[in-house]
Amino acid sequence: MFIGTGLIAVGALLLLRQMHFVNVEWHILFWAAIAALGIYRLVLGFMRNGEGMFFGTIVTAVGIYEVLRLSDLLYIPEYLLPATILALAGAGFLMTFFAAPRRWHLAIPGCILIGIGILMLLTEEGYFNRWEVIDFVHDWWPLALILFGVALILNRNNGGFPWKKHAPDQTTGGAEANVPGNS
Repeated sequence: MFIGTGLIAVGALLLLRQMHFVNVEWHILFWAAIAALGIYRLVLGFMRNGEGMFFGTIVTAVGIYEVLRLSDLLYIPEYLLPATILALAGAGFLMTFFAAPRRWHLAIPGCILIGIGILMLLTEEGYFNRWEVIDFVHDWWPLALILFGVALILNRNNGGFPWKKHAPDQTTGGAEANVPGNS
């Protein structure tokens, strides 16, 4: 269905271009198709418990950025791209978390990457001293490992939510403790 809809849209655009109703360049169409593919992956991710959300977020953002850049509507200087990419990767983790809250541990690297990306952007724009930020990150980066490790342990031990207690098995009514061999 998605491929069919995409073919209809591309065909309609090409026909409108041939009739001189719109002036669309191929490279803009290509990046628009990439953005559409990313949006499709995002929709599927919300329907499939977060599967493909990270990929969908990255592809959508890159596609939209390229369409806007090629249309001379948006430009991000090269020196800001590393910070932007970090923040975008963090957004990918957060989108996965929003689609599947049971995978809450993904919110931690998402927030950390977005925080580092924003910190880098603010440093590049002159709000912070670069060397102070580098020293801060150098001193405190192991905290990110600790937080992510704790999140993984809590997620594994509690079936997804650290604040949720395990309920007895609903199919047996909690009678599994009375089964011989279960002690």
